[in-house]
Amino acid sequence: MRVSTRVVKATLKAAQRAVPLNATWRQARRRSTATAAVKDSRLGTEGTTAVTTANSQPARAVETQERTSVTAALAEVAETPLAPEEEPLVPVKPPRKRRVKKVTVAVLEEPEGPPLPPLTPETLPAGVAHITSVDAGLARLVDKYGPPEALVVSTTGSTFYALTRAIVGQQLSVTAAGTIYGRFRTVCGCEPPQEVSPEAVLAAPVEGLRAAGLSGMKVNYLTDLAARYADNRLSCDSLRGMTERQIIENLTAVKGIGRWTADMFAMFTMGRPDCLPVGDLGVQKGFAIHFGLKALPKPEEMERLAEHWRPYRSLGSWYMWRLCEENKPEKKVKAPKGGAAVQPPAPATMVPLP
Repeated sequence: MRVSTRVVKATLKAAQRAVPLNATWRQARRRSTATAAVKDSRLGTEGTTAVTTANSQPARAVETQERTSVTAALAEVAETPLAPEEEPLVPVKPPRKRRVKKVTVAVLEEPEGPPLPPLTPETLPAGVAHITSVDAGLARLVDKYGPPEALVVSTTGSTFYALTRAIVGQQLSVTAAGTIYGRFRTVCGCEPPQEVSPEAVLAAPVEGLRAAGLSGMKVNYLTDLAARYADNRLSCDSLRGMTERQIIENLTAVKGIGRWTADMFAMFTMGRPDCLPVGDLGVQKGFAIHFGLKALPKPEEMERLAEHWRPYRSLGSWYMWRLCEENKPEKKVKAPKGGAAVQPPAPATMVPLP
């Protein structure tokens, strides 16, 4: 005879209530064992029922016997004392703490004191003599390329003009930058030989500046630079009185001017002798070749390696550009059919970088 579904459900509910919910895994295992015992008892009852049915006993007596067996099994489960909570057989390991490697970066401070005068035809030989006396590798480059006369510049020009040219020419070719700067001057109402003034930039309409070919970001950069010159936060006189590090700190605070632009401005507009453009790829490659490094150096490493060039690191950087150009692989010109490859002729003069 098939066991009543109602009886099975009642049995399972009684077994669940007999064991607390917070039992450990051993208690849960005992509970499952008791449930299996109930099922085995039920199966045994079914066999007995089948025999009883075969002997023509009343069905009501069979159901009563089945209920008695299930009740006895549940009572046994309820009377069995629960085992005390035990620790898991396999302890759970706490997560391992990741070790953070501490990196100490040595920051070389700039020597205190007034800024050095800009490079002139009179002061350049002293700088060349210094770097050749402390670095034999630079002495070879000086013999090959001569003194870096490109670093001797006129300091009487407008610093505002140089910075506006640098912002306008970002990510543009020399020809495109010159064309757009000419339109920029026209919109500002400053035709040659009149220089562009901060007041003219602030008064120029934004629509006109955008029509001249300037992006919205560059218009924002030029406006921020003009505002700093208009309220005397920056000026030609203040920049000339700053050290190289002070120039970099004040210029990188302007929107659109980064470390590389500030270094190039200090070297080729202000004529400063002790600039080290650590973010320039050509200088980094020159360092790797000159000092025999396996990879491009980090800024901190470049500062350390060039410490003995002070106070003429601008000169050493200029020769790093020359060294980088010197080690560039030569491009071969495609040979005509049946002929050998020929090399392009060497240029008569070298264009100064950058």
